[in-house]
Amino acid sequence: MQGVAGVVVGSATAVDVEVSRNTVKGYQKTGIVAYGTAAVNADILDNVVAGAGPITTTAQNGVQMSNGASGTIQRNDVSGNNYTPASVCATGVLVLSNGVLVRGNDLAANLCDIFAQANGTIVEGNNIPAAYLKKGMCFIELGKRDEALSVFKLLISKYPNDEETKIAQEKIKELTSGHERH
Repeated sequence: MQGVAGVVVGSATAVDVEVSRNTVKGYQKTGIVAYGTAAVNADILDNVVAGAGPITTTAQNGVQMSNGASGTIQRNDVSGNNYTPASVCATGVLVLSNGVLVRGNDLAANLCDIFAQANGTIVEGNNIPAAYLKKGMCFIELGKRDEALSVFKLLISKYPNDEETKIAQEKIKELTSGHERH
């Protein structure tokens, strides 16, 4: 696995591993990887994994579980995995193993926040700025101005430096123009 500069968990024999409370940055390809032929059960918990942001050298992945590894990816803060040009997807969380639980992660500024191509994988309760933006836009389409404003304000408070925040700020201006109280 050339270019993996973070934490690598791999085995041909059965092993249970917990990777928790680490800060991983400065990696080339992938921050944390768990792989194995159904032998590795990894719990990847409470880590901060920071990619290099938009780069042209490689499509980074923050956390990857593949090649038969199983386990959980929970409560991680994964950001900055972005590749330009966007010809392939740099991901925050990449799952290519069956039966993985991806829950409660904060994902921001990744080209693809979560990519899961596996049977029985559960993806739930993750915080993704793009999802907040889309939710706000849906409220606008439904004519629910106050709900849209609430979601956009939440997005701005949780992710003040994201691209989606800039769009949310513009949408707030549009929604509040003409609604000011005098």
